[in-house]
Amino acid sequence: TGNSFAALYVDEGAVNIMESANIMSVPDTIVFNGYNVSVYDENNAYSYSKNAVNYKVTEGSVGNLYLDGRCDYSGGLYGKGTLNVYAQYVRGELKGNWSEFEGTLVCNQNGHIPSGSTVNAESRSLSLGNLTGGGTLSTSGTVTIGSLNEDFKFTGSFNNTKVVKVGSGSWTFTKSVSGASSLAFRGGDIILNNTGSTLLFGSSMATVENEAVVKGIGTIAALTVQNGGKLMPGSATSSRRYGAITSTGSINLYKGSTLQLIAYNNKNGNTSRSYLTVGGDLNLSGEITIELGYTPAAGDELIFWTAKNVKGTPTAINLPELPAGLYWDTSDLLKPEGKLRVTDQPTGIQTIRTNGMNDGKIYTLDGKRVEMPLKKGIYIKNGKKFYVK
Repeated sequence: TGNSFAALYVDEGAVNIMESANIMSVPDTIVFNGYNVSVYDENNAYSYSKNAVNYKVTEGSVGNLYLDGRCDYSGGLYGKGTLNVYAQYVRGELKGNWSEFEGTLVCNQNGHIPSGSTVNAESRSLSLGNLTGGGTLSTSGTVTIGSLNEDFKFTGSFNNTKVVKVGSGSWTFTKSVSGASSLAFRGGDIILNNTGSTLLFGSSMATVENEAVVKGIGTIAALTVQNGGKLMPGSATSSRRYGAITSTGSINLYKGSTLQLIAYNNKNGNTSRSYLTVGGDLNLSGEITIELGYTPAAGDELIFWTAKNVKGTPTAINLPELPAGLYWDTSDLLKPEGKLRVTDQPTGIQTIRTNGMNDGKIYTLDGKRVEMPLKKGIYIKNGKKFYVK
């Protein structure tokens, strides 16, 4: 250390720590002993410094620690309070033993765990601005990631950790990120970008909610999309959103969720559409929106999912308007092979489920609401067809 006294108690305000000959001028221990008290280490981007101080945060205290860039921190962390850590520049590396800390640690900058290394927080909960690297974060507590609202990619693993993604930034999965006891996506885009069979979420059941969106191409174990969540299979990195999200287990889309799909032609190939391949049950209890990137013709058959079983009733099926003389046939859409047909024969069409379809109002076969008086033709009211001569 750069000072000879044993401890510095920060009861109020802030302390600025200076650097001398690449050594931070600190005592043996700095104690955060008040509410919102701060320690600022000199942020010298042109030196490679060392800091061996031990930090302690007393119970009930809230401390703010601003790290020096290009500095190795070898001291420990103790206490039961809350410590907010801010990285002012790159490579402020925490190499000490912080395992005895019993409080709350909040990282307000990127968390980076290099490949081959492990951060062991035991049972503590952590809050990270974002997370990068390929190492392991081990804690049986809850790790909340994303408060900086920045895009990030983490290719490492967890160890029995409850993981919560927040914020508007995206999290890109290119490799398996395993070991989470649960995954909850509560904000931003979750981008899958792996065409292989590796389980990108490991064996975890992931939950999508609060306007979070899971999109892209990849394989997962199972997925639940809650109110406000959206599922958008198809490449998130190309101009055409084609390809599949594959699950070895079930995919559940509950009321208030959205499944968004698109077809670019009627060939039903991997590059023809976005689609789902579900090894278990597919629960379609939310809203389904289907788009077209081409001009369809009578006789086209579009397959948007395959599943072991299909259950649930969508709250809405939103279909694009067809050219004059063409009609949607949804009779085989809500089946294990979800097939949507284009036909020029309106009498063979089944009811299209859309918002308000059972509200006593009258709709055309392609889902448009109409008013009295009605022209000659076939209409739908409360889910049933009737004919006007």
